[in-house]
Amino acid sequence: MNTLRSFIKGHYGSTSECARKLGITPQAIVKWWTDSPRNALRYIPEFCQQTGSSPSYFVRVVLMTEDELKWEPPKEELKEGAA
Repeated sequence: MNTLRSFIKGHYGSTSECARKLGITPQAIVKWWTDSPRNALRYIPEFCQQTGSSPSYFVRVVLMTEDELKWEPPKEELKEGAA
């Protein structure tokens, strides 16, 4: 299964290199694949430009990571979505 971890390792070689290219900390990237994968979506333009991936492919990677984690949005988000 292609997750954020394998996507980043495959395209950048390391978390540190990806973080450097995105201008963020490596800890932020690790948090994407351990806790909050949707936060990576704000970097879709950068990921697509740097890796040649399509936006829809990157979104699928994020959703697969989320599914693997059995991640659920915070309850506040669920309430907002129901309104």
